Amino acid sequence: MKSIIKLTCIMMALLSMLVIAGCSNKPDYTGTWIGYDGENALYRLTIQENGKEYMVTEDTCFYIPEKDLPKPNLFALFVTANDNLPNTNNKYDIKYILHKDSRVTTAKTVQPANGKADEEQYKNQLSYDEGRTMLRYIEKDKTLLLNNIRYQKETSDLTNSFLQQMQAAMRRELELKYHKYGERAIGSNHNKVILGNITFDDSTLTENK
Repeated sequence: MKSIIKLTCIMMALLSMLVIAGCSNKPDYTGTWIGYDGENALYRLTIQENGKEYMVTEDTCFYIPEKDLPKPNLFALFVTANDNLPNTNNKYDIKYILHKDSRVTTAKTVQPANGKADEEQYKNQLSYDEGRTMLRYIEKDKTLLLNNIRYQKETSDLTNSFLQQMQAAMRRELELKYHKYGERAIGSNHNKVILGNITFDDSTLTENK
């Protein structure tokens, strides 16, 4: 009798382990994920369960200048800068503001048309944005892949790293844009653009953390 009880307990323990293992293999899509395109845009996905579907808030973040950028013209007598004027050192200070566009969409688990025959093909995928594309969960590194952008679970360090890369990209873009109008430019001082301080305001994103 004791052997039967012991065997039953072992079987129940094994069954419980199998159930837990099966549940753990299911991707956890929920939470906030962040991705970077390697250039000028940062993306965030906030995924919440909503019945049999998922509600997805998608943020696209990018920098825009606070004031119009200087518009030098080698054939003009002055730089067209609108509301952006040089400082006391005759340099142009540029400030960028992080802008965020948001939208809400849905995602749901893909149901293979041919049952188990297509199960592996659609494993760990969500039908995203009303079926127009697929969101894939990558098991080996626990990331999401959407529109060729790799998303990781958001952390402050990761967000700051992406922002710093975006800022470096914006600085390179400015330096390239105004290279021929800098200190070594030939012509009148009125059409030179010498870059001063380049600063960034990330409060749209960082203050919400």
